[in-house]
Amino acid sequence: MPQRNNKNAKINDNLNLLVNSSDNLLFVTDVNGIIENINDTGVQLLQFEKEEIIGRHFTDFFSKSSKNLIAEKISSLIKSNSEILFTSSIYSKFGNEIKLDVLLKPCLVKEKLVGIMCRGSNITEKTELSVQIEKLKQTIIEQNRIIELEKSRGSEKKSVLDELNKLKNEFISNISHELRTPLASIIGFSETMLYDSDITNEMRLEFSKIILNEGKRLAKLVNDILDVSKLEVGTLELAISEFDIAALINEIIESHKESIQKKGIIINTEFPDADVLVNADKERISQAIGGLITNAIKFNNQSGRIKIILNDYMKEIEINVIDTGIGIHENDIPFIFNKFYRVDRNNTEPKGTGLGLVLVKQIIDLHRGIISVQSEMNKGAAFTIKLPKNINITSRSIHE
Repeated sequence: MPQRNNKNAKINDNLNLLVNSSDNLLFVTDVNGIIENINDTGVQLLQFEKEEIIGRHFTDFFSKSSKNLIAEKISSLIKSNSEILFTSSIYSKFGNEIKLDVLLKPCLVKEKLVGIMCRGSNITEKTELSVQIEKLKQTIIEQNRIIELEKSRGSEKKSVLDELNKLKNEFISNISHELRTPLASIIGFSETMLYDSDITNEMRLEFSKIILNEGKRLAKLVNDILDVSKLEVGTLELAISEFDIAALINEIIESHKESIQKKGIIINTEFPDADVLVNADKERISQAIGGLITNAIKFNNQSGRIKIILNDYMKEIEINVIDTGIGIHENDIPFIFNKFYRVDRNNTEPKGTGLGLVLVKQIIDLHRGIISVQSEMNKGAAFTIKLPKNINITSRSIHE
């Protein structure tokens, strides 16, 4: 008999050693949930003395928010005599929160519930790591979005640069063509006049006119390029003087008389009765308005119409140049004032250099004015210029 008792005592000692060496919190309660025994790991987690734990209801150590959940789990355990798994928090004597994966198992004797065994696996660090991992995931997602955004911006910048390079190459090609054409005419007709002894005086006079016109065309092209260059670097200054804007517009129309008649265009004007005096650079304003009238003639239909309306307001003037021409496609309108941009209006019109409207806008900008356009395909275009009547300076740079 003493040997059997010794054997049982040894088994109990080994069992206690096994239980106390576990990294998990382990305790046993009676059928009412009163703790009867707890292992050393559980005592260390709860930071109570063992005597302070035994005899208390095990739910005393769980968070208040979990008590209803635990009550449901225990009720389910009693009814089914099966183990229950859930996650909850316990609090130590000093208020430290410890996250646990909790397993409740029924203790049965002859299929009768005599107690409950609880195993709590500490997942506090695991939970904190999960939170940190989730934060890192969100950070990675945000960084990836930023990277994709930067890639997209880089692609857009590359696309813009590629488009600019393409436009510049087209510009150089067009400039070369625009330079070669008048030069070829000048050289060709000059050689004929010089080496052809049989040329008549009438032909000599006609060739001289062609050479003069081609020379003027060439000079205008070179001056446009120089003006745009000056505007780009901010070295172009305005020579301000007072003049009648209505009289200036009439002068511009008169200078285009030949091309207007050649195309059979009817041009109408609506001006105020009184003089409309402005302080601006007369030559540059003439250049800008002239550019719009040139376009209105060039892209108008045979026997088309052009209407120029001048409105005199208190501190500014408004000039509208309206034509019945082929119009501008809505996709082109946002870009027509961009350098090098050329609108492919049709297959018959010669392609320009893409500088005309750029120069017009920069001159208007230099005068602190505004230019806008409204247009529909095959219904013409309407350009509107708004200019202050007085700049109140003798000269102004575009970068001031």
